[in-house]
Amino acid sequence: MTFDSTATVDESGITLEAVGGEPTAPDLGSTAIAIDADDVTIDGLALSAADADGATGIAVDDEVENATIRGVTLFAEDDSEWDPAIDDAGTDTLVRYTTIRGDSDGHGVVSTGSDLVVRDSDFRRTGHAIELHGDASNATVQNLNLINNDRGLFVDSGSHLLEQTNIERNTAAIQTIGTPAEAYVFAPDNWWGSAAGPVFGDDEDTADILSNVELTALNAPIADAEFTIAEFEDEEFEIEEDETFELEVTVENDGGTAGASDRQDIELLIDGDVEDAETIEELDPGESEEVDLSYQPTELGDFDVRVRSDDETSDPAVLTVTEVDVEEDDPSPRGGAPDRDVGVPDDEPEETPTPEETPTPEPPEETPTPEPPEETPEDTPVDTPVEETPEDPVEFPIPGFGVVVALVALLVAALIAARRTE
Repeated sequence: MTFDSTATVDESGITLEAVGGEPTAPDLGSTAIAIDADDVTIDGLALSAADADGATGIAVDDEVENATIRGVTLFAEDDSEWDPAIDDAGTDTLVRYTTIRGDSDGHGVVSTGSDLVVRDSDFRRTGHAIELHGDASNATVQNLNLINNDRGLFVDSGSHLLEQTNIERNTAAIQTIGTPAEAYVFAPDNWWGSAAGPVFGDDEDTADILSNVELTALNAPIADAEFTIAEFEDEEFEIEEDETFELEVTVENDGGTAGASDRQDIELLIDGDVEDAETIEELDPGESEEVDLSYQPTELGDFDVRVRSDDETSDPAVLTVTEVDVEEDDPSPRGGAPDRDVGVPDDEPEETPTPEETPTPEPPEETPTPEPPEETPEDTPVDTPVEETPEDPVEFPIPGFGVVVALVALLVAALIAARRTE
């Protein structure tokens, strides 16, 4: 990735954050990133000077307050270097977890502003690792590695604090220009490359301190952090392909806090590729922290799983990704076996049986109505036989017919009885 003109941030509260881990190589001769508004954060960028020799990496304007430059790496490449890597003229600028690698001539952080804080960072092979001049005042430099620079700290203006820093193998550790009232450094509890402390003098070939400095010395250097990865609870993991693999690991700092070493990315590696990462900041010696990492698989198979810090890579585990196990639905209300397979339809659908037709019952035979008997003269009585009415009612297959016919039969019987009595 590259750009060929200054990227200016002129809106307050903006965060410019790196996406992905690839360095940016601006192709320009002036300033790569200019901060012209308050409360701006530059986070995680890696800027190469390969095509920007002598240009400024990040510049903070003199009217800006509370700029933050965090987790940034500015480095020389192909004999080209930033000069300076960071140019600060603002108020309350914070430079933290920043790494600067020069090529011996370009300066690291140059400030003319007030209340600058530079901490938890690592500057090497620069001209002046930190230069405070002009109107610079009240800077705090804390917990740095200032190693192999021409000057670790150069001051010609203001009163400043330098503490808890490894400052060694520089041509001169600290140089001030002017009287103590004009330029002064208070430097307690630093490591000067020797338990005996720094050498004072006027000859930079033999002296560490060429300046107005009040200091105390540490008996040993401040150790770099050492982030170790605890063993996994399991050596084998298995998930289905539609699931997310989630892993919780414990990270412990078995070392110190020198420079930017106590800010590290903890990475999840799947077959060697980084699939997820979380950043730990300020893990003190002996402290531990839980880190949650995850991975969404895209294929089936067995995969190598490792977790890596800047200091250690864990022992491997195996992740097995299997097909999704699809369970068939159970149509039985009580969980019994279904009558046939459910899910995939048969090649030919089963025929639905046609219900049998219910035969229509034949209408009942009509019971003949008896004709009335012929009249017989009264004086000659004649016995007329009467037909017997069946005692059992006639059953009809169609509902309602039996009652009607029974009533008709009763009426006929009544008529016959009336005739007989006449």
